[in-house]
Amino acid sequence: MKKNNNEKFFGDIKKEIEIYHKERNQVLGSAREILQNAKKAIFVLHAGDLKQAGVLINEAENFIKLQEKKYAKSSVLAQEGSWLASVEEFAEAKLFQAALTGKSLDCLKGKSFTFNTKIGALADLTGELVRAGVARATAGDFKTPEKYRAITAEVVGFFLDLYLTGYLRTKSDEAKRNLRRLEDMVYEISLKNKS
Repeated sequence: MKKNNNEKFFGDIKKEIEIYHKERNQVLGSAREILQNAKKAIFVLHAGDLKQAGVLINEAENFIKLQEKKYAKSSVLAQEGSWLASVEEFAEAKLFQAALTGKSLDCLKGKSFTFNTKIGALADLTGELVRAGVARATAGDFKTPEKYRAITAEVVGFFLDLYLTGYLRTKSDEAKRNLRRLEDMVYEISLKNKS
């Protein structure tokens, strides 16, 4: 009886794993850069520094494009949780930038921006709009919170048309709570303006 030799089969699996881990480590490095730039961009957007935010967002976007090109035939980007989290954070920063500058929210291009990423980022955007609305109202700007309420209402209205479960349902529920916060803020402002 001839002995079954599985060495090549096992060797191929080992090579695939080694390549995956090498690619994964490279992606993790880029993911950290993207995440840091996105978080900094959101911070400076809240501070009103649109120029610096634009630089940070462009740098992060370049990292994303480079990785998408580099791993176009690999599944490493689609599987790596750190990558997905960093891209969602970037998407949130990009959407926040668009909302603050009065631009369309249709600003996410590339294969990394799946519907999961877009919905998560839209929901997180509503939280940033609450923070920004509070800051604007505190500074005496009583018109801008209404703009943020309108954007949030549009996002929540869109979510209501979708069948969302799990993580995305949780995100949708957060957006609804943020809408309520903005509605309460606008209502309180209207009461103060009447007195």
